[in-house]
Amino acid sequence: MSKERELLEAVFEARDQVAGISNQLGAATEGLKNAETSLIEHMNDVGKPSFKQETSIGIVGVSKFEIMRASVPKENKEELLLWVDEECGRSDLIKTVKSIHHKTLESFVTERIDGGNPVPSYVKTYFQPMLKIVDAHGKAIKK
Repeated sequence: MSKERELLEAVFEARDQVAGISNQLGAATEGLKNAETSLIEHMNDVGKPSFKQETSIGIVGVSKFEIMRASVPKENKEELLLWVDEECGRSDLIKTVKSIHHKTLESFVTERIDGGNPVPSYVKTYFQPMLKIVDAHGKAIKK
C-alpha cells in the first residue's frame, strides 16, 4: 500500500469515528434533554421548586429555574440593528458583521424587560426551564 493510500485510509477511518461519536452524542444529548424535562414536569406536578435527594453519588440538591431566551426572525434583522443602535444607543452590541450574538441579545432583552423598558414586538421571547443540581456543599454537579 502506498503512503498516500495509507494516510487517506487513516483520514477515512478518523472521519467514520467522528461521525459515530457525533451520532452517539446527539442521542445522548436528546436523552439528557428528555430526562431533565421529565424531572422538571414532575417538580411542577407536585409543586416542588426544589428538593434534596439521596442518590448514587450522595445527597444532592435540585432546584428549577427559568432563563429568558430571545430571538428575532431574519426578516427583522436590519430593524433590530437600527433599534439597538439608534433607539437604544447600544452600537457596542453589534458585531462587525452587522449581527448580534444570540447570548448578547438575550442579555440585552432581559436587561430591558427587567428595567421596565419596551422591546419591539418582533423580538420573540420565552422562558426555558432549567435545573441546577448541587452536592451537599453547594458545588454544581456536572454528572
